[in-house]
Amino acid sequence: MLVSYHPGYVIPLPERHSFPMRKFSLLRDIVLSESVVAPAEIVAPEPCPWDVLALVHTHEYLRALRSGTMTRAQVRRMGFPWTEAL
Repeated sequence: MLVSYHPGYVIPLPERHSFPMRKFSLLRDIVLSESVVAPAEIVAPEPCPWDVLALVHTHEYLRALRSGTMTRAQVRRMGFPWTEAL
């Protein structure tokens, strides 16, 4: 079984943010320590191409996401503060 994980899937969040960002690395540690998967079965995904993202998002939204010009309403709806890492 292949498992997708990348350490770059972490963004800094405010201290009391409701999304448990560390769950990804903790889950990776658990499946490795319990031999659910071997280290070689953890693969890093490739970035999703922008043209594929455009199949489900508007060009305006993707442009704002890429450039950091999202409106407060867009950021609130996304649920994460905008950062360049995002």
